[in-house]
Amino acid sequence: MKAALLSPLGIAWQGERPRLQLTGEETQWAAGYLDSLGLSPDETLVVVDSTHRRITRQWPATHYAKLLELAAASRPGLRFQLLFGPGEEHVVEEIAAHSRDASHLLPVGRLLSLREMAACINAAVMLVGNCSAPRHMAVAVGTPTLTVQGATSSGWVFPSPDHGWVCKDMACRPCNKNFCDIGTPCLMDLTPEEVLPEFLRRLDAAKETKGGQKLG
Repeated sequence: MKAALLSPLGIAWQGERPRLQLTGEETQWAAGYLDSLGLSPDETLVVVDSTHRRITRQWPATHYAKLLELAAASRPGLRFQLLFGPGEEHVVEEIAAHSRDASHLLPVGRLLSLREMAACINAAVMLVGNCSAPRHMAVAVGTPTLTVQGATSSGWVFPSPDHGWVCKDMACRPCNKNFCDIGTPCLMDLTPEEVLPEFLRRLDAAKETKGGQKLG
């Protein structure tokens, strides 16, 4: 954990999670913004972090599209907000394009600032995604997470029952490499059907953790 870097300053990490404090105005903004995207009070929001600058850490968009379809069929009233950063719109557009019925997806919307993104993550019951920055933001605002691991190890997942991971059991992972000579089978061969049971299990637990939080 990078918290060990604080030890020369005499600060010992006691297992506390990082905290990102949002203002009342920011949480109210998120509620209004998500309402403008069509999120209804009786629907449950999950945010999706499907992008990454490293191919060895990015589960394919087609896999995300299938997972979200399967999850929406299993849990009626589930809606997904697809997060993205500058220049990453094509990834979320690909997910929408590969969805046979995209009614479970909120409209892509505009590029959010970091704090706006954090406010939307805070409003969600759970985040599912790659080993990327929004996952850490979710930890900091208290939103449970499920991380799809490729080249990285579960050592980067915050040690808490609210935060878990799925991965393909392979001898070569975790390699922590930015490139793969064999086509990233750790991600390509990890199917949506394999991820779905853990996603649903953690979704049900996350609803209890956040008190079944929904936006209205």
